[in-house]
Amino acid sequence: MSFRDRPRESAAEINAWFERNTRGLIRNILSESEFEGDDSTALVLGNSVYFSGRWRSPFWPDMTEESPFYIDASPDHAVRVSFMRGSVGLKQIGVHPGFKVLRMPYRGSGGEREFAMYIYLPDDRDGLPALARALAAAGTVIKMTAGSARLVNRPVDFVADHPFAFFLMEDVSGAVVFVGHVVRLLAGHACRNP
Repeated sequence: MSFRDRPRESAAEINAWFERNTRGLIRNILSESEFEGDDSTALVLGNSVYFSGRWRSPFWPDMTEESPFYIDASPDHAVRVSFMRGSVGLKQIGVHPGFKVLRMPYRGSGGEREFAMYIYLPDDRDGLPALARALAAAGTVIKMTAGSARLVNRPVDFVADHPFAFFLMEDVSGAVVFVGHVVRLLAGHACRNP
């Protein structure tokens, strides 16, 4: 199938495959806009990971409110989405030059595995590409261990209101299970000067 000549059909076929093979858990992984004007795509390789875990310190629905998520550095490029508010409880925040890392542990299964989500938030709203290059150049994921981050004696705000990267890790072995980033949000509605 020609991705360029049939972007809608291409996206629909790939999305149907994911939906069928994940028993409906993953839908609409691609949009036709992924292929529009793209003459170079010859092959699409897809992979999916489904992780079902419960936070050790959960977020509560009554602590959720709508706020702007900034797509880039411009305050005019934002969408309104639901944000979780409140103290971080058992979560940990590391402060590094140019970015922060939030560690949110999952409940353990009583075995030898401990999973956690690490969210890497650049200080600058348009700082994700530079942070990704720096992490790729380092060839590592910064773990939240004593001495790996600047410790501060004050509360640290961690507001993920702009593009960020995330890692699902198994902490005992240090294995990275999944890597992703949030760059643009489809839910919500555009807002100007929120």
